[in-house]
Amino acid sequence: MFLEGRVTMERISRVWSFRGRAGRLEYFLVSLVGGAIIAFAFFNALYVYRWTPTLFLPAILIATLLCILFGIAGWATAVRRLHDREKSWLWLLLYYLVPAIAFQLARAPELQFRWLLVLVSLAIQLGAFVELTFLRGTDGANKYGEET
Repeated sequence: MFLEGRVTMERISRVWSFRGRAGRLEYFLVSLVGGAIIAFAFFNALYVYRWTPTLFLPAILIATLLCILFGIAGWATAVRRLHDREKSWLWLLLYYLVPAIAFQLARAPELQFRWLLVLVSLAIQLGAFVELTFLRGTDGANKYGEET
């Protein structure tokens, strides 16, 4: 299990690995901690801009770097979570890319079926949320590795 034993560099570096499997708890914790750190960094940058504008550029650069680092960690953990469900990383294209494109298309005012694109996007995102967060992985070993 993800939280059993001591925290080691191997466990920390595993967060950025695209190989193997990740359980629901690991996915949830990486998402929660990564999101909180990114939010804190950007709110800190806004606070710095308000009180000391000369330090805004370094603060926003640090926030951007943290966003990239934890974005990669989030993608890696999502890939390993899909591996736990015995699915390919290509499902992330459906889960993230298709809704992003559909939302952009829905912004066109001349489209009569914009609401349908938004509903399809939301349905895909809800399905991704349920799949990655709540559904159990396959029991035992699968083609992506041992059970976590």
